[in-house]
Amino acid sequence: MVHDDYKEMIPARALSALDAAEERVLNEHLENCAECRKELEDWQATAAALSLTLDPSQPIVTVWTLPGRDFVCVEPWTRPSDAVNRGEALWVAPQQTHEAMFEIRRA
Repeated sequence: MVHDDYKEMIPARALSALDAAEERVLNEHLENCAECRKELEDWQATAAALSLTLDPSQPIVTVWTLPGRDFVCVEPWTRPSDAVNRGEALWVAPQQTHEAMFEIRRA
């Protein structure tokens, strides 16, 4: 991994959205990178000021950002990626709808 790869993981880490393997890799990097530790502290302060409410039909949240950008995208999902291939997809019949809500607030 290159430095930018680790930096991309920091916003998700601040929101506790990394899986165990990703978190382990980032933690190893943070031991030796003061720049990324500082960036993580900044993102954690931002995350601490937010609250997220999810609709029960959207139990999964994907968090991502782009290198060098000061934003995080939060995408609620109804099922994990690859759910269609595993037969776990949420199917909505023709002429039917599915509505869900999520809210991000400043705490």
